[in-house]
Parts: sequence; structure tokens; C-alpha cells
Amino acid sequence: MNVRVKSILGVSLLALLLTITPTVVIAQGNGRSARNQIAQTTVEDETVDKESKELKARLDKRKAELGTRVDGARQTRIKNRCQASQGKLGSISGRINGLETSRSNVYANLVSRLEKLSLRLAGKGVDVSVFNQQMTQLKEAIGVFNTDLAEYKQTVADLAKMDCVADPTAFHASLEAARTARTDTNESAKEIRTLLSETIKPTLVDLKTRLGSSSAAESEDNN
Repeated sequence: MNVRVKSILGVSLLALLLTITPTVVIAQGNGRSARNQIAQTTVEDETVDKESKELKARLDKRKAELGTRVDGARQTRIKNRCQASQGKLGSISGRINGLETSRSNVYANLVSRLEKLSLRLAGKGVDVSVFNQQMTQLKEAIGVFNTDLAEYKQTVADLAKMDCVADPTAFHASLEAARTARTDTNESAKEIRTLLSETIKPTLVDLKTRLGSSSAAESEDNN
């Protein structure tokens, strides 16, 4: 009888545990989900707050660098027109992103090909010291271009997202900064083209000539 009672109690306890355990697991799961959601929300809020502070810092810096005072009449004109201008900045941002991708790929491939060429020429006994110095100049020029383009991209992005009605002076300062950054980007791209056409290309022609002369001399020695 005691054995039967114990058996019944054991089955009953097992059934009770099987009934209760999923509930506990579900409750724990819901608790973890809520905590994860709260943590994610906190991280998102902190990210937004950080981005807002960084945006304000950039706007304040541009206003300090503006150098000219934006009078009341101009501020009023900016307030009346700036939001319409912001609606057109999306297409400019798209073009900048496209330029960033295409130029980055072109320049990276170009540098890679020239570096491989330098190694092959050196392996054939050609003096490539001048060529390597010019390669260093090219890399530096590409770095300047990337910096200028990143500044242009960031300034345009700030123009699109800022509250231009609340701070028309910052909008005007950022607009002037965007124009300067665009000019700098064009100039740095021009510098790269000039370096390639007027410095590196003539050096490559000279290296080719020297390589041909070296090969001819080697052929005569072999004969």
C-alpha cells in the first residue's frame, strides 16, 4: 500500500513538475526578452544622444570658423528656404556615395597594379627607387582626396539632418563649409591626375626604355 501511494505521489509530482516547468521557462524567457529589449532601447538612445552631440559640435565649429555675421534679414531668408533645400540634398548624398565607391576602387586597383609592377621591375634588376618615391607621393595624394571627400560627405549629411529653422546660422556656415569641401575634393582629385600624367607616366616610359635596353644588352652578351 505504501509502495502504491509512493508511486502515485511520484507520478503526481512528476506531472506537477512537467506542468510547472514550462511556465517557469516561459516566464524566464519573457523576462530575458524584456531585459534585452530595454538594453537595446538604452543603446539606441545612447547612440542617438551621441550623434546629436557630435552634430552640435560640428555645427558649432563651423559657426566659429564662418568669420562673417549672418544678419537678421539673411537668417529670415534661410528659415524660409532651407527646408526646401534640404529636400534636394538626398540626390547629392547619393552622388557622393557613388563617387566614394568608384574612386576608392579605382585608386586601390591602380596602387596595387603599380606596386606589383615595381616588384617585377626590381626583380629584373631595374632601379625603381625614384618610381617608389613617386608611388609614396601618389598614396599621400589619394589620402588627401579621401579626407576631403569624407569631409564633403559629412557636411552634406549634416545639412540634410539639422534643424535649419532653429539655427539658420549653422545652416549657412555648413553650406559654406560644403562648398569649400567640394572645391578641396576637386583640387585633390586634380592633383592625383596631374601626378599620374606628368610624373608617374614619364617615369614608367623611362623604366620601359631602360628595361628594353637591359634586355637587348643581355641578349648580346648571351650571343
